[in-house]
Amino acid sequence: MTDLRYGFVRSEDWHGKDAHALSEAPLNVLALPDGVDAYAIAGTIRKEAGKFDELIVGDGLVNVASALGHHKLKEKTLGFAGDRQWILRGVNHMALLNHPEVLEVLKQIFSIQGALR
Repeated sequence: MTDLRYGFVRSEDWHGKDAHALSEAPLNVLALPDGVDAYAIAGTIRKEAGKFDELIVGDGLVNVASALGHHKLKEKTLGFAGDRQWILRGVNHMALLNHPEVLEVLKQIFSIQGALR
């Protein structure tokens, strides 16, 4: 969890550092890989749209902004294309694992992928 919280995705980001110190966030930002279609699905336990709730509450573990790769610092924003982001409402973090709407989104993605090849 700490690795993900601070964006530690490579061993050099945390090796030999205090991973629990806020000042130890990685200096090198790792962008989405070139040539790879990247998608993001976020959940929120709220059934109605509300900016405050989505920024603070999210799916009970991850807020919507973070799940969609947004960051207050532009250089740390992942930059998923708008049509490659989904928000499911009334869903907690663990329910995303086998939620029927997530399956439908995945089917849609793979259908589009197949049509493009």
